Amino acid sequence: MTAKPFDLGAAILHFFNCLSRNPRGAIWIGVCQLVLIGVLTLISFVVLWPAFAGFLDLLMDDANGTLEESEVLGRLLGIFGPFFGFFALSVPVGIVASLAVQGAWLRYLTKGEVRPVIPFRFGGDEVRLLGVNIMYAILMVVGYAGVILLVVLAGVGGALAGGESSAGGVAVLLAILVFLGVMVGVLMLAVKLASAPAMTIREGQFRFFESWTATQGVFWKMLVAYLAVGVMMMVVSSVVGIVSQMVLLGLFMPLIDTLAQMPPDGDPEVVFDMFLEALSTPTAKIGLAVAFLASYGGQIMMEAMWHSVGAYNAIRNDDDASAQTDASHLDSDHPLGASPSEG
Repeated sequence: MTAKPFDLGAAILHFFNCLSRNPRGAIWIGVCQLVLIGVLTLISFVVLWPAFAGFLDLLMDDANGTLEESEVLGRLLGIFGPFFGFFALSVPVGIVASLAVQGAWLRYLTKGEVRPVIPFRFGGDEVRLLGVNIMYAILMVVGYAGVILLVVLAGVGGALAGGESSAGGVAVLLAILVFLGVMVGVLMLAVKLASAPAMTIREGQFRFFESWTATQGVFWKMLVAYLAVGVMMMVVSSVVGIVSQMVLLGLFMPLIDTLAQMPPDGDPEVVFDMFLEALSTPTAKIGLAVAFLASYGGQIMMEAMWHSVGAYNAIRNDDDASAQTDASHLDSDHPLGASPSEG
């Protein structure tokens, strides 16, 4: 397989290039992701509201620290105990939702494809992505244990080699050097294996260590691309954060002024009632919705941007040079147009 040359600018701007070719597809995936997360959040809030209310009551009762620790622990167990089953169920549901979202974005970024009606699926692509993420998790656990072991061994070796007078300093120095070396290795491993999810979706087969080969000779360019995308994500995050903070500050400034004038030993229940009253106004609800949409919309955009570098490299290494990566042809039954055929 002969890969195309790595274009650093194209790698950095791959998400925006895809967005320019098919903006409706990206918007549709983002809207569906927002709805999915919103529905799951609403269900969780409705189911767990009794636990939240009980926890708030506990905070009110223990506002002055009068309850004993055993009583607090007993009440916490009574509050959250009935919901352990829901917590256990939320784990696989969250994993399935995350894989469906990741698969939809990677199909868009690697093949220009948006599945008809609802872009999220849980099929072969998502199962293979689960395998890729499990491999990442295994490497993280092994790497974490290895870092701790190496640092400890370096510290012990430095203490033995340095003698009594300088044992502490040598041990600390060796531990720091080993830690820095391991971090460099982790960074290299992360970049070399970063294309695995995108290659898995692009090629329709499980790909993990093949990502190592796909980054051969372009490691530094990919690292620079990820750094540049990271900077752009920081800019997006800052803009979104400023907008959200301005909205929230404008909504709750009167409440903040009122709270500032209250005595330090004021009744916590009064503060809680004031907070609920401030949230119950239509203006507050609209403002919170705007802040949530801006915040989560920015997060969705940043996630897609982060996936785009690996997606570009997966396309660059694809055997089928004629495979479509744009969205010029869409399925007729899609609400936003038609989805391109797979490469």
